[in-house]
Amino acid sequence: MSLNFRQGIHYVRQLILQSETIIRNIPKSEDNTPTKIIKSLNLAERGYSYFFGESRPAFDYLDTLNIQTKVDMNFVNIFFDVLNNNYPFKSNMIDKHYSCIIIPIPDNGTLYFIDTSKSAAYSTKHAPTFGYSKGFDFNKLISSLWEKYNGKIYITTKENPFYSHRKLTKYTSLKTSNNQMYGKSIDLLKEIQNKNKQYKKNSIPKTYLFLGKPGTGKSSFAIKLAEEKDRIIKFDAKSFNSFDSCYIDFLLGGLKPNFIIIDDIDKVLYGSEISILLFILETIKLKFPDTIVILTANDLYKMDPALIRPGRVDEIYEFHCNPSDRKAIISGYLKDESLTLSKKELKLAVEATKGLSGAYLKEFVIQLKCTPFKDIINVFNSRRRLLGMFSEKENDDYHRLINMNKGYVKNNIESEMAPPLIECDETAPTVYNKKSFDKLRAELKKKKKK
Repeated sequence: MSLNFRQGIHYVRQLILQSETIIRNIPKSEDNTPTKIIKSLNLAERGYSYFFGESRPAFDYLDTLNIQTKVDMNFVNIFFDVLNNNYPFKSNMIDKHYSCIIIPIPDNGTLYFIDTSKSAAYSTKHAPTFGYSKGFDFNKLISSLWEKYNGKIYITTKENPFYSHRKLTKYTSLKTSNNQMYGKSIDLLKEIQNKNKQYKKNSIPKTYLFLGKPGTGKSSFAIKLAEEKDRIIKFDAKSFNSFDSCYIDFLLGGLKPNFIIIDDIDKVLYGSEISILLFILETIKLKFPDTIVILTANDLYKMDPALIRPGRVDEIYEFHCNPSDRKAIISGYLKDESLTLSKKELKLAVEATKGLSGAYLKEFVIQLKCTPFKDIINVFNSRRRLLGMFSEKENDDYHRLINMNKGYVKNNIESEMAPPLIECDETAPTVYNKKSFDKLRAELKKKKKK
């Protein structure tokens, strides 16, 4: 049976779809002779299989139905993973390897999928090529995700248990934080919300970059910018190596979100991931000007400069906790938990949490429910030291204080770069500053005189 033009194009698309596998099997100059022969035979077998092999009857069957066909593995996966709401279907056997799954979608049209679970030619349960009736509205179908995930969608990837080099896309409901905001964050939130209203009113696209250490509340702040009725899609930037531009365009076109949050863009290291991210930013600016994009990152200097040039990122906000912010946040959490601290204790708490993120501040207050205040101060000072947050003076005072208080230093690693392991007894003061150091020194002098 000879190939007509339409069938020829169809099989070429199938072959291109498998390009990832084909590229891995192209012989290399450094391969030995047996390896080159095996790779060449593998390529020839795959080419024959896709043009004339066992999969051909399945696609010939789709051609006989007088329907539209499309090659999109991303849509096939998203349909069977999250969109297939137990729609009634029927299955027609094509041959011993394949069957056609026919699924009518109410008030829309009909979809036709090829079941490949009995075929050794595919590593997936369904073929990437599928059929659909004329006039089928894909955007209407994809928009049903909002109802399923309560208007807030988190898209990540997970490992494929059957095909390790390909990841599966995972859709879950985006969890919103119930934590209250305190300090300057409240004013900043209102300021950006007022800006966004003006941008939406004038259809001006806007992209923000939130910078800060992990736990400083960048993602929570981004979610709070949206109103309750707003629809949000959140991506993990590290997942972009599993997406392609056609899939992103299809997804955004169907969902039309109000906000898109992309976390950890400074961890996007590979060319393909950066290309997808740049495509998203440019697509939204051109096609969806009412959608606000929020990027988060921990370190500006690890980012590709192309991501933050003018026209891609409009405004940059840095998240950190200065003393006044830490005091306001700790006071707010104390009020939420119906706890109190004296002015002196609150000052010590602000000092002990210097450089730590908002997540640590909340943990500090929670521990007050069952742990003495001095013990918590001691724990948080030790944590700051281990995280390398002590200043040079704080480190010097700390080491001298421990040694004067009959602590001792152990260094079992014979290296000048290895930090000493410090142990001390329970009589050491919990706050390591000049005042406590001088007080301890005076006490030790009295003991020596006796």
